[in-house]
This record gives sequence, C-alpha cells and structure tokens, in this order.
Amino acid sequence: MWGKEIENIETYVVPKLMFTVFNGGKAVGSKVKFSRFYVIFDVKTADIDIDVNDLYFKVASAIKKGVQAHKLGENGFKPGVTGAYFNAHENFNETFKLLEDAIAQIGVNTAERKYVTIGINADAESYYQADSQRYDIEGPKNLFDGPMMADWLTKQVNDHPLLSYIEDPFIKDDVAGYQKLIANMKDKDV
Repeated sequence: MWGKEIENIETYVVPKLMFTVFNGGKAVGSKVKFSRFYVIFDVKTADIDIDVNDLYFKVASAIKKGVQAHKLGENGFKPGVTGAYFNAHENFNETFKLLEDAIAQIGVNTAERKYVTIGINADAESYYQADSQRYDIEGPKNLFDGPMMADWLTKQVNDHPLLSYIEDPFIKDDVAGYQKLIANMKDKDV
C-alpha cells in the first residue's frame, strides 16, 4: 500500500478512540455508581476534513469549563494526571448533561452522523446486592432485578441519544438481564 493511491478509502476501518473523562462508582466513593464515563470519537478514514486532535482538545476544554462552572469547581472533581475527573456529580443525569452540553458546544455532530458520543462502564458488580439478587442503582428503596435493570438502561439510551457504549451492564451470571437488554437494543446503535 505504501506509495500507492488508496482505492475505496471508505472501506478501511479505523478504531474508535475512547477516553475516560469521569471516574466514579463505589471504589472511589462517588455518588454516581457507574465507574467510568467515556467520550468516544468515531472518525473514519474518509472523514479527511475532521481533525481528531482538534475534536479532543475542544471537547476536553468544554468539559473542563463545565466542571469549573459546577458549584464544587474543578477542585471538587479532583482532576487526575490522565485528564479524567473524579465524578462529583449527584447523579447520572448531571454527568450526562455536562457531557452532552460539551459535545454540543463543539458542533461537530449532525443529524446524520455522530462523530462524538458517550460511553459508560456500568460496573454492575460493584452495586449488585447478592443477598437480594438485585441492583442498587437508584438507592436501597428501589432495587432492580436483571430485566428491570435492562429496562432502566434502555431508558438511559432513549433519554441520552449520544450514549453509544455500555460496558459491564450486569453481573456475569445475569442471563435474563443480558437477554432483555439485547432484545431492547435490537434497533439501536449501542
């Protein structure tokens, strides 16, 4: 391929780039139970007018401004050396809103194409209650079994259209939860 013109450049696959922007979950003492929120860049070789470095710096800057504008400020989010922040938000929706606003500010996504999306590592093992066989995602008064958790995750996808990746949504043996989520996501690009 070196030195030759590439034919059908659209057919070449470029891996998506995914960066952790918020660390949360039980392990770090965050109120938000997902262990990671990611920003995902989906740029193909044919997208020669898109500069991924520029997108990254713009989105990172918009996220930083959103964190600085929060009542806790940047110190409350304890930025790490990797650029990821401790998730000091009160709930999932606050985190989604900050990320959605930051992505909207850079203005690259269109109705036809999403170049920048959001991913999560749900880390379900960390909030699963083995004694009751339920997920404690919204507090001990509102516990979910696997299919209920699948419906809750589906609601998140519907409420947050930029959510394109969900990692570890259930404990490893929750077949019913996985089956329900797969059925729910049949017509979605997640």
